[in-house]
Amino acid sequence: MYCTNETVTVVQYDRTTQLYTCTVITGVSWYTENKRYLQTTDAKESRETTVRIPEERMPVGLKIQPNDFVLRGRIASEIKRRADLEPYERFAVTEVRDNRRGKRLRHWAVIGA
Repeated sequence: MYCTNETVTVVQYDRTTQLYTCTVITGVSWYTENKRYLQTTDAKESRETTVRIPEERMPVGLKIQPNDFVLRGRIASEIKRRADLEPYERFAVTEVRDNRRGKRLRHWAVIGA
């Protein structure tokens, strides 16, 4: 697994209460790469970020889902609206992979753009 020296904050929006909740996770890896996709007429570029959370670092009861946000670092203030996320390096979650098979390097991969 990559170096696990990063801290992230998972931001989730509850449509029922209309509140944001923030969960800080330490000891994770953050990796971003630029990808190029060929389409029929041209090429498109995108930035894809993967955060790997070791199994023992995942908070009990936290379920990260598509449309949640992952911010790099620890949030310094309360999130009251989506615009409050702007100052942070972040991505919207598009996929969560459970990579806890086997005996070594068991982790969750959280991917987004």
